[in-house]
Amino acid sequence: PVERPPAPPARALSPCPPSPCPVPTPEPSSWFLAAGGHFSSHPNWGSWGLGVEGSLAWSPWPWLELGLGIEGLRGRRVDINQVSALYSRWPLHLWAGGRLAFGRGWELLGQVGVELAWTRLDALLVALEEVRTIDRFNPGLRLRAGLRYWPTRHFGLELLLGPNIYLLRQRYVTGYFGREDTVLSMQTVSLETSLRLVVPLE
Repeated sequence: PVERPPAPPARALSPCPPSPCPVPTPEPSSWFLAAGGHFSSHPNWGSWGLGVEGSLAWSPWPWLELGLGIEGLRGRRVDINQVSALYSRWPLHLWAGGRLAFGRGWELLGQVGVELAWTRLDALLVALEEVRTIDRFNPGLRLRAGLRYWPTRHFGLELLLGPNIYLLRQRYVTGYFGREDTVLSMQTVSLETSLRLVVPLE
């Protein structure tokens, strides 16, 4: 019989060639929601306030944020001579800010914007047994510097500190029998600080 040559050994199946690298796509725009506590020396250091602050920010690029925020501050009592008053304020702010990443999970922040505040003074005139309410508009410039830290990609903590510079000099006075007293004189520049939790929405 004719001898057949031995069959060649079976070739191992080679792995499929790697698929081509995907084409990189631009980083999607990001939205951030932030909320936390807020301190303000406005209207003056004798009537400083504590409250809460919240904001919604959009980051079209990793180095830029555009934001809209609002603050809620507790009413502050102001007492002078024959006047007992309660001062309230509801600020709305618009800002643009830069972000600079450094280290592991850290960002350096800088913001500039405007603040639009509506203020109210409810004054009890003890001598006249009368209550008067004064509403005013108080615009200003807003400057902030701060740090943000991301312990995970799902939330971060940020600390912001800076001044508000008010464009209108506001002063409340009262007079009794030819005598004038200043009930409240607002600062031209106030110190503002906040500590907030930041959550990315995308």
